[in-house]
Amino acid sequence: MSDSVLQIDVHGWVERAQADTATHRQRRVTEIVLNAIAMSVPIRNRLFLKGGILMGLAYDSPCQTADIDLTSDLFAKSDTGDEIIRILDAVFPRAMAMLGYIDLSVKVQSVGGLPRKRYPNAEFPALKVKIGYAERGSSGDKALTDGKPPHIIDIDISFDEPTKALQILELTGGQKLHAYSLCDLIAEKYRAMLQQKERKRNRRQDSTTSICLSNCLKLMRHCDPPFLMPSLRNADRAVLSRPTLLLTILKSGSALLLIGKHSGWRLGNSRSLTPATGKSQHSTNLFLGSDRNRQLPSHIINRTQT
Repeated sequence: MSDSVLQIDVHGWVERAQADTATHRQRRVTEIVLNAIAMSVPIRNRLFLKGGILMGLAYDSPCQTADIDLTSDLFAKSDTGDEIIRILDAVFPRAMAMLGYIDLSVKVQSVGGLPRKRYPNAEFPALKVKIGYAERGSSGDKALTDGKPPHIIDIDISFDEPTKALQILELTGGQKLHAYSLCDLIAEKYRAMLQQKERKRNRRQDSTTSICLSNCLKLMRHCDPPFLMPSLRNADRAVLSRPTLLLTILKSGSALLLIGKHSGWRLGNSRSLTPATGKSQHSTNLFLGSDRNRQLPSHIINRTQT
């Protein structure tokens, strides 16, 4: 873990959305949730922020979502979800009071296990936590109490994921939260894009993926030189917006070495790179780490080997 602390102006991020009432309220709730996690002794050193929210907060990336993505080194047990509900609901009032957001009501609505039917034999356990919120004293507040919240923020908590490096974020107000390091963040984004299911239609997310990749390249300039591979350094937005060339970049070895070195992922095709040596080797599938029993779904393997 990095000893340096990265100061994050979460309040400034919230206020930049003031012109949009819904987004502003949503960001206030996100700030409440992040502070609640940072204030909760049992989980604050066990949950690590990643994904679009981290990219937006720490690196001012426009590629961000409302969902809060976390990884945990906790062991996923049958009562883990209930324990998280108890911890967060207990600390929400204190977090709201500290931030001055007493005009909001925030409550955990449900916790469900993932994945479901799509990958019945998958060994990548996760929890989806739904946080309901409403203006205090409004009709929505009553609906929230009745279990029918007018607004929801999803928290996705992944377990059993490789975490090679972490950093500490200091939120507005001084609370500290653990998060992915810059290199792990970039590697996780590439992994997510390799896992994305192929579709024969244009979607808003597809153009967003190109923007995310462009932002990943910008973020990589903050990395130490060993992590700036030539083929990625020279790529630009025009290249990244073309799916064929994009896949070529992902398969070229540079991004895969980054993924392998920082997040434990290894691409197994005829020209894969191992994180240990960087030398080409022959393999057949995409695995997490060195465990060959944890094979990813076939559509991912097919996508990376075409």
